Amino acid sequence: PAEAEAEPPTPAPAGAALLLVEPNPLTQALLRALLQPAWRVETAATEAEARSALGRTRFTAVLADGAGLG
Repeated sequence: PAEAEAEPPTPAPAGAALLLVEPNPLTQALLRALLQPAWRVETAATEAEARSALGRTRFTAVLADGAGLG
């Protein structure tokens, strides 16, 4: 049987801001490279940094694995 073609991803909304919560700098860099320029990416390495970022910026989405979050 023929394989179904994958649909292209839906682009991020104009001006979309994403908070990436990730302690590993290498993973931060990789994900930033994959997400930009579609998203304006801000990174936080800790829960405290994430809370601070959330207090000063309105984000469209937050990406975190939750392993280091309380």
